[in-house]
Amino acid sequence: MKNKRIIILIAITAMLANACALIAPAQPTQTPEPAPTPTATPDPCGPDNVMLEVEKIQALVNSFQDTAYIANNTDVNLLIHPILRLQEMQKELRELEVPDCLVPLKNRSIEYTVSVVNYLLLFMNLQDPAAVELTTAIQNSEALWQTVLGEFNSVLTAAGLEPQQVTELNQPPSESLETGVEVLNEGPGAVNIRELPDLDSDVLEKLEAEDTAEALGRTEDSEWLQIRTDDMTGWVFAETITIDSPVEDLPVIE
Repeated sequence: MKNKRIIILIAITAMLANACALIAPAQPTQTPEPAPTPTATPDPCGPDNVMLEVEKIQALVNSFQDTAYIANNTDVNLLIHPILRLQEMQKELRELEVPDCLVPLKNRSIEYTVSVVNYLLLFMNLQDPAAVELTTAIQNSEALWQTVLGEFNSVLTAAGLEPQQVTELNQPPSESLETGVEVLNEGPGAVNIRELPDLDSDVLEKLEAEDTAEALGRTEDSEWLQIRTDDMTGWVFAETITIDSPVEDLPVIE
């Protein structure tokens, strides 16, 4: 009986061993990888980024004002050329993509540029700088410029930045700036007349060799002179021409 029990135990043990041999080993469970944390999109209206966006509007408005200054001092019969350039800048401003927080600033800036073009067109038609309609149009433009400045500071305040004080205003157009100073291109080559006192600025025309023009003003460092020809007003590099009067006698045009 005892031997029989031993035989049965051995048989059961053998059966269990065979059964274990038939069971496939369990695959190790893979630890799930954590999902990547999404990168936060920078807030274009946040304190660290808003000025980068504002500068895009500011650059266009500054260029517009530089050209408007030239227009304000251009002969009325030649005024159409800077007006066309101002309208091109106005279009660039309209097409500029800005974040929602800067839409009011962009809109106020567009309204201001429209007012400047309007009073220049009015001046070109009336040809009278003392006309009541022109005075009203210029005052309206100055008021709109103040709204631009107000919106600009509102953007800074909303972003937690310090407001800035800017006092730039329009200058009324003048029929002529008479300085009595003449410049001459002694040659041999032509001299570029540029839109702004900058070598990267657009070339509007050329002052040919032996041609003369009236000098209207200069930059503070006297490196550039603003001149007027029969066709337009622009800037020439002072070293490329000769002047019949001390350059310091010319008014500084900022």
